Amino acid sequence: MVEAVDTSVGRVVNKVDELGISENTLIIFSSDNGGPPSVSQLNPLRGQKGSLFEAGIRVPTAMRWTGTIEAGTTCDNPITSVDFLPTFAHLQATNFPPPNPLTVSTSPTF
Repeated sequence: MVEAVDTSVGRVVNKVDELGISENTLIIFSSDNGGPPSVSQLNPLRGQKGSLFEAGIRVPTAMRWTGTIEAGTTCDNPITSVDFLPTFAHLQATNFPPPNPLTVSTSPTF
């Protein structure tokens, strides 16, 4: 499964490059929350999938945006997929009509 996902993500990235839109395209690849201990290496984190401990909520995320995110950059700021919509709105300079509960960060960190 990991190889299939890796191959598919590579095809998407290659197509974005082929179309010449990599500087205008933010690609985000993220996992779901946590893993079951029977098939996941969770140490040294505490907890598992479904728990609120770090092993239940901490997941890998990779982003690619040519010309904006430097290759090899790492970020220690915690993120959540809930942050994606308001971040995308900010990047597109989209305003949500009131009374919308979304809070848009004015300084996304890459």
